[in-house]
Formats: sequence, structure tokens, C-alpha cells
Amino acid sequence: MDANRPTPNSPIDNPMSIQDHSIDTNRTIIHRTINLPVPWFSFVTCLESRLGRYNDKTLKAANTLQELEEAVNEMRGAEPFCIFAINDHGVLSTLAGRSQNARQYTMGNPRTATKMTAHDIRAAHHAPIVNLIYEKKPGFTTIEYDLAESVFGALTEGNEEVLQVARSIDQQRDEVFQRVYNDALGKAQD
Repeated sequence: MDANRPTPNSPIDNPMSIQDHSIDTNRTIIHRTINLPVPWFSFVTCLESRLGRYNDKTLKAANTLQELEEAVNEMRGAEPFCIFAINDHGVLSTLAGRSQNARQYTMGNPRTATKMTAHDIRAAHHAPIVNLIYEKKPGFTTIEYDLAESVFGALTEGNEEVLQVARSIDQQRDEVFQRVYNDALGKAQD
């Protein structure tokens, strides 16, 4: 055996695993499901028309704080949230041989996220928030999400400043979904 060659158990052949540096934490998250008697397409169309769109390029192009404030304001629609991303899981379900109306909406407000991350950067792990909106059966819309208070509270170990903002997110999200539901219901009845 070559004396310069590392042995099979040397640190060079077996570098320390990331698991050796990991901590797993068990946390309780509150999950909410809302079933609404309104057509899915009407609901998501109203949601997308009410919320603005997040545009990272616009933010990065801002050279002053005032330009940054203006860029954030332009992203908002009629609601306090804007859409960061839409992932169409319904289209993806065709890969499994089935078709379903389902979209994952990542939505939030850059200012709101900053209010949390200023107190605990770990809040960025779940900001913006994620919502699944799908059609369980024709004529009905189901919305599922984890309550922001439980997610951010568990992640930041109960940081009260973060929790205060998370509670406002939960309230605003419910209000947004209520207004969208009212709009969609009105359009479905027309």
C-alpha cells in the first residue's frame, strides 16, 4: 500500500456529513382548509385580478429609497398582497395521468416581509406565504394554507415582533379571500 495514499477511513475520503452539523426540530403548525361553493376558475380569476405582481427586476433597478418605495407601491393591486409566483399544479397533474384545477399561489407584501426579517432573518424562510387553491369538485373551490402565526412563531421561537406581523398576515389573508369569494360569487351568479 502506498504510504502517501489516504486510508479508506481518512477525513479526505469520508468528509463530515451535513447531518453531523444538523439540528432537527419538531414544531406544531396549524393548517387551514376553506371549502367555498364557488367555481374554481371564477375564484382564481378574481384573485389574480385583485392582486398585483411582484417584480424583482423593478426593485433591483431602484437607485434610491424613494424609487424603491415607488416600485413596491406599483406592485400592489387592490389588495395588500401581490403575487410572487403561480405554480400550476393542475397542469403538472397531467404528468400523473389526471387532470385537476390546482394552483399554488406565493403571495405577500415586501414591506410586511421586511417588518419580520428586521427582527429575525429566519422569517424569510416562509415569506412570502404559500396558498394552494384547487377544485375538489365542480362548482367548489378549496383553499389550503398554514397559518402565518403558527409558521413564523415556530420558526422564530415566538419572537413577539414577528408574531404581531404574522397575525396581521393571517387577518389580511382571510379578508382578501373573503373579498375574492364575494366577487367570484357575484360573477358566477351573473
